[in-house]
Order: sequence, then C-alpha cells, then structure tokens
Amino acid sequence: MTNDSNRTLTRRSALVGVAGIGLASAGAGAGTFAYFSDAETSSGNSIQAGTMELDVSNGYSFEYAFKDVAPGDTTAQAYVGDGWAKRDLSFNGDAVNTGSVDAACLAVYIEHETTPGEGRDGSSMEDELEIEVLSWEGYDYVDGFEVLGESEADLPGDFGFEVDGDDFFDVFEAGESLTLADLSERELRLNPSPRTNGDPSSDGRTFHYDFRVGEGMGNEYQGAELVTDIHFALLQDESQTFDGTVG
Repeated sequence: MTNDSNRTLTRRSALVGVAGIGLASAGAGAGTFAYFSDAETSSGNSIQAGTMELDVSNGYSFEYAFKDVAPGDTTAQAYVGDGWAKRDLSFNGDAVNTGSVDAACLAVYIEHETTPGEGRDGSSMEDELEIEVLSWEGYDYVDGFEVLGESEADLPGDFGFEVDGDDFFDVFEAGESLTLADLSERELRLNPSPRTNGDPSSDGRTFHYDFRVGEGMGNEYQGAELVTDIHFALLQDESQTFDGTVG
C-alpha cells in the first residue's frame, strides 16, 4: 500500500514534522517514542529500551497547496516540488511503525490556512471543499459525498475512527455531507494502529480522502490559495493527546 504520487497532491515534509511524533518522549530522541518501565537494578544486567518510530510516506507532516480553482473542480494547480502542476484533489498518507513497541493508535491532525486573492476576503476555503471519499486502510467512512451508516460501512471489528474522543459515527450522521473544515483542527484517532516492525515499502496503513470545490463557493475566493498541513503521530497510550505539535 504505497503512496501514489501521480494521483495525489504534492507533500513536502514540514520542519515541524521532524518532531511530530515526539509526544511524551522528552529525551528519547527525535522521531522516537521510548517505552520505559520502573524496575529494580541488579548488577550485570542490562535493559534495552524499545522504540516506536513512525514512517509516513516520506515524512511525519505533509504540506500541500493549491490555487486557481473554480466551483465544481476536482483538479487544481497544486504545488509540486519547486513548481505548480495540475493534480487531482486527493490525499494519501501511508503510516508504518518501524520500531519495536506497539502503538495504541495513529493520530492525525489537519490544519488549513487560506491566503485571500488580491482585493478579496475569502478566509476559510476549507469550508467550501466537499469530501467525496474518506477512508482508513481501504474502508470507506464517506462515499459519494455522504457519510455512510455504521452498518453500511461494514468495518472489521478492530477498526476505529475517533473524532475528538468520540466515535466517527456518533459525531457525523449517515447521509451527512462533510467538508474539509469538519475534520480541521480535530484530533483524529485511527485503529488498527500501524504495524510494529513494519516495512515502509509494504506495510503501510493508508489514510485517504478525495474532495472537490463546492459549487456554491463565492467570488470572495477568486485568486485565493489554500495551504494544508497534515500531521501524524503514533500514540503509545490512549491517555496521550495530539494537536499537531510536540507536547
């Protein structure tokens, strides 16, 4: 389950991503959770601390930007490396735990920033971006621009998708339409967690969404540019929280 860069918007590793999985791991090293337990010490013995390391495609945080969109668009001029190219409005992130310590879940935190066009005042373009498909590890939660019912989604028993601590299907009703704003600045928790001792080339668990520009987007967004940051973190314990930054 590798990331298809030809069908997704460009992802540039953000500097914040270097520490993006360092929650509750002060002193453990960049990009690493170390799991320590209280123990007595006896001479001649040693303890090797396990690690939890997140590999999400090519980074821990992704940033993409797009511009020159119009109502109804499913493609846009997206930032690719050092230039712009037309891409589908879609995102894939493959997460793998390459360390030796099991994670309780994968946390995802999404942020958006709109730069208005000259002489315009559109400030929250994510409100106008309608989610067509939202899936975790190949199972859809939104399809055809509508939230699926829990029975319709037919998820395996070990699957979970929480939004700010509540089950996805308790937060959003079947048949409801979502925009990217509905997932913005909310802690998303996904299970099953990425595989321990995983191989980034084959063991990725995929967070994915497709979206389009709503047909009702007004003239206030002409010339606007949206930048989206998607942050990932492995949480070792359910008591930990994640808001896109190291805490």
